[in-house]
Amino acid sequence: MPARIARSAPPRNGNANRLDYSRSRSHLSNNDRVDLYHKFSSEKLKQTVHRQVAGAEAAKSVHGPVDIDSFLEIDCFPGMKVCGVKNESVVNITNLLCRVDPTIIGASKRSERLMYSPLADALNEIANKAVTGRPLPVKFDVCGDLRPAEEIGGFRTTPDLSIQPRRKSKNSGSSSDYWARGLGVIEVKATEQEDPWYQRVSTSAGEHEFTEVQLKTWNQIQEYAVMAYRAVPRCFLLGMGFFGDVVRFFRWDRSSIIVSDPVHYKVDPAPLITFVVGLAKFANSGIDRTAHTSLSTKAELALVHSCYDEAVHLGILSEYTPHRDGDTLDGESTRIIVESPQKPGLYETFISIGRPMFYSRFIRGRGTRVWLAKRADRSDDGFVVIKDTWRNESRWTEGEIYGSIYKGAESVFGVARFYHDFDVPDPVSTEMPCCTAAARLNEEGTDLTERIHHRCVLSSVGIPLDRFKSTKQLLHAIRDAVEGHRNMCSNGVLHRDISPHNIMISVYPERELGARGFLIDPELATVDTMPDLATELHYLTGTPPFMAIDRWVDDEADHEAWHDLESFFWVLVFIVIRHTPCYITQKRIDKPAVEFLPSLYDTYPSDRNKKTFLTDDAPNVTVADNPPLTACIRNFASIVRSHYFDEQYKKHIPLEEQNMLTHDRVISVMQEALDSADWPAEAGDAAIAFEPLERRSAQQKQEVAAALNAARLKAESGRNSRLSRTSKSAQVPKPGQQAHGTSQLKPKPSNARNTLAVPPARNTKQKAAVPPAKVPQPVVGQQATALRTRKRKGSSVEEEPANEELAQKRSRHRAPVASRTPVARNTRSAARRNNATSSSQGTTRIVTRSQTRRAQQRSG
Repeated sequence: MPARIARSAPPRNGNANRLDYSRSRSHLSNNDRVDLYHKFSSEKLKQTVHRQVAGAEAAKSVHGPVDIDSFLEIDCFPGMKVCGVKNESVVNITNLLCRVDPTIIGASKRSERLMYSPLADALNEIANKAVTGRPLPVKFDVCGDLRPAEEIGGFRTTPDLSIQPRRKSKNSGSSSDYWARGLGVIEVKATEQEDPWYQRVSTSAGEHEFTEVQLKTWNQIQEYAVMAYRAVPRCFLLGMGFFGDVVRFFRWDRSSIIVSDPVHYKVDPAPLITFVVGLAKFANSGIDRTAHTSLSTKAELALVHSCYDEAVHLGILSEYTPHRDGDTLDGESTRIIVESPQKPGLYETFISIGRPMFYSRFIRGRGTRVWLAKRADRSDDGFVVIKDTWRNESRWTEGEIYGSIYKGAESVFGVARFYHDFDVPDPVSTEMPCCTAAARLNEEGTDLTERIHHRCVLSSVGIPLDRFKSTKQLLHAIRDAVEGHRNMCSNGVLHRDISPHNIMISVYPERELGARGFLIDPELATVDTMPDLATELHYLTGTPPFMAIDRWVDDEADHEAWHDLESFFWVLVFIVIRHTPCYITQKRIDKPAVEFLPSLYDTYPSDRNKKTFLTDDAPNVTVADNPPLTACIRNFASIVRSHYFDEQYKKHIPLEEQNMLTHDRVISVMQEALDSADWPAEAGDAAIAFEPLERRSAQQKQEVAAALNAARLKAESGRNSRLSRTSKSAQVPKPGQQAHGTSQLKPKPSNARNTLAVPPARNTKQKAAVPPAKVPQPVVGQQATALRTRKRKGSSVEEEPANEELAQKRSRHRAPVASRTPVARNTRSAARRNNATSSSQGTTRIVTRSQTRRAQQRSG
């Protein structure tokens, strides 16, 4: 997710009474936080971290709590009037609300589950009878026990109650039943103390501290909101939190989270009734109906299926896989409204082909969502790409930037072809664009980013880099995108956000002036005619994992063209390591290159890791059976490395070998590789699917568990073998061996420790060693216990080899031990240990000091 951060500027917060999320002991490290802020993490993400990141992000833009009247009349439902509610209905609603009680009868404990059904009954009573006439088009369902996955392999979570649209005929199990596609979320807690703002305490800096319980509640609610925004295009989202006998209301948009004061809903249900009525009737309940209207005609459905087959064949889309029961290609396709470029104010209808190709992972920010689509009434037209964002109000629109790139031409080699863009109208006041609440909140002293709902349509259609058909095709696409970047710079435009999602493989190169790849998403670009160009260039802008090292280490540096060229290198390395058989040689050992991904791309700033990679690892990168791509990466890395020589080293390097990142050199390195005749055959050179890596902590746990399991199985095998041998030897004593229960004391040799380490061979006639009298006999299978137990104080552990060959090796290893230890720290203890050690029949014995002493006394 691209970031735009002002140097030495304070973060944008909700208001003076902002949340200090870092004051909780559960705050996130930078490593955990970055895992969720971009979609390029290489390691599997824990849901606990996902929830924490959602809470941390939300805490940056919270506003409130505000008084309940202002929240309802100004923040949520401006201009809406609620008709009077009959006294009889209010009484019935109040009686139902009074039944909401978490107390367990006969116990002092409380359970929030006891509140679910009574709350749903009361809220449904409001929806059915609060307003005269027809029931409100909403219903409230208990869903706390349902935990559907967000997507295949995704997180499983659900709020306690969901707010769903009331439908005339319910299709049970349809995708519309998924709680995140509903109208709002409700979280229930048994006590008021679990309210994040219960008895809130502010620090001297005006920051609110969470307790651990409050933090957990906050993170839960914010995760629900994040997942609801990912599921459906929204202008805003509403939610409720019931904490014992109080309720608190929430409103999310792309700039802020507004929180209301608490309301004692059993005493005064009027605010709750107003909120439910407003949620059902105001502005489509926050759903963006210009991009979320179900298909209904046979012609639309036929268009979707024919276009889908073509898109899969071309490689634009992957095979459709439902995420949940009831999901279908038809159900996830939608109508999208686009303003006509020839007739402003009139709108055309496009049909999306299935679910979005891309969507933003979080609420705050641009909230990008991208569809592959086709015009509904002109099926002969080609595909288009529709991009929906919430643009920064103070920046140029994407259409204005494309105009600066083209300089009057219809298109530019290596840059996407632009069709049209416009601000999406407000659903209530259609003459105004749809905006976030930041503009109004900033009048009250906050510092939030004002955002406007914007939609852009591109005529160029591309294939993501991670679905290349051959590595040569991949390098062709990136080479032409670099050429497109040079053309942009020639026209005074600097992209500033080079990432894998912003470089596409051309589906129709002949329509792109022959370019096999092109750049998209110049929304964060600078144009040399911008009035605030100097300030813009000083902003830290881009997608963090792919930003140039220099942008992190030099606070005074402005963004330059070579920074973008370095980003092309990190994109190439990222795609190659993830999707080709690739390794890096370190100390003559070939290591899988995927092991280097977390240190390079999952944390930021990662300048040290990347410098180390450029110096030590990149020269040793090898793409299996692919000499041209291997050489390209190594040569490209040497050009990037030329910008990061230390001052002492620079004194010995000619100036022409420093700071070598230019368009001509980068294109030359790539072209040299493309001209090679050693490329692998295309048939077996397509992208390999990437499987996220196990997190290191989880991987270590799995390795330890596997090792313990292997040791357990080995010990059990040894125990069974010894049991078999012991039973045989007990039945048939060997010649010269004492009968069971008798004893014969013999003096130990001075080197008894080393001698006992080698047992006699099984089939020899040598007499077996006889243990001292009345010393506990070794128990068969004791070895496994000894191996898993730390040596106790005052005891000795001697492990007997399992076979003759191992015994001889161990004897050779142990023989010189005494000579290597000239003086023992405690000779008496050493003697006790030597005398306490005894072995028999390949078992392990643990003999305490007291047992040794008694045995010595009895033996005289």
